Amino acid sequence: MNTIAITGATSSMGISLVNECLKRGCFVIACMHKNSQHIDRFPKSDRLQIVDFDLTDMKWDLHINRKCDVFFHLAWCGTDRESRGNPDLQQGNIAYTLRAVHLAKDLGCKKFIGTGSQAEYGPHKRALLSPEDTVCPNTPYGISKYAAGQLGAILAEQLGIDFFWIRVFSVYGRYDREETMLRSTLIQMKRGESCQFSEGTQIWDYLHCDDAAKALFLIGEKVKGNKIYCLGCGQKKQLKEYIIEMRSALNSQLNLKFGEIPFKPGEEVGVYADISSLQEDTGWKPEIDFACGIRNIIPCLSS
Repeated sequence: MNTIAITGATSSMGISLVNECLKRGCFVIACMHKNSQHIDRFPKSDRLQIVDFDLTDMKWDLHINRKCDVFFHLAWCGTDRESRGNPDLQQGNIAYTLRAVHLAKDLGCKKFIGTGSQAEYGPHKRALLSPEDTVCPNTPYGISKYAAGQLGAILAEQLGIDFFWIRVFSVYGRYDREETMLRSTLIQMKRGESCQFSEGTQIWDYLHCDDAAKALFLIGEKVKGNKIYCLGCGQKKQLKEYIIEMRSALNSQLNLKFGEIPFKPGEEVGVYADISSLQEDTGWKPEIDFACGIRNIIPCLSS
């Protein structure tokens, strides 16, 4: 791969992917919203071109004057908790994804790699989920992710480019929103506040954004065809275990109140990713353990 285009480039995973591609010697075209306040997140490099990009703008005139090899589509409108339940907002992302596939073709890309979500599966009785497992999304966010992946694959085949849809589980990093469970809990812990949780017995799958970026890069570099992958750490671990590790990194004496918040229907199961096909096809494996990843985030927390 010589030239890479990335939408959603200012997210935790996006910045990690930019850094990974630069480290591997690629020229990177990072698509950033023109009103974004996060340009300072990008590294300095003569192999990095930052272009204004508005996902909802019908024109998408990016002024890119060079051909690309791989197009990574990480951008998505409405990823906060409230917006994920908004059907009108979420359905627009299906059209945006299809337009991104067209743009990839126009730029000369051989591969399109889009990011789906574990939300595509919906409620599940089993915890370990693979690309072959039944999907039954029950939220506007999950339904739109699934539809975008399915229609994007059909369009890419018609246009003659490879298409990969990556069902991302819980990726975390230094630029996550403060409303996320992980970051909001870390902030509470840093302030010395008592934290309330459910029993914490549900299964969770946290993967550091740097590990996620390496996986995405290797898919772009090594794999051909049209495939769906699950992306997570692939370990069966209770949420309670993650929370205790978070406390150890900040304040081991902090009181954790498990069982104070009731489970929502179906929440007590939880899921984790079957990453076996991803590992077989790319040789990738997670390298950053959760405790190390948390220590990397702590200096970025607000007081």
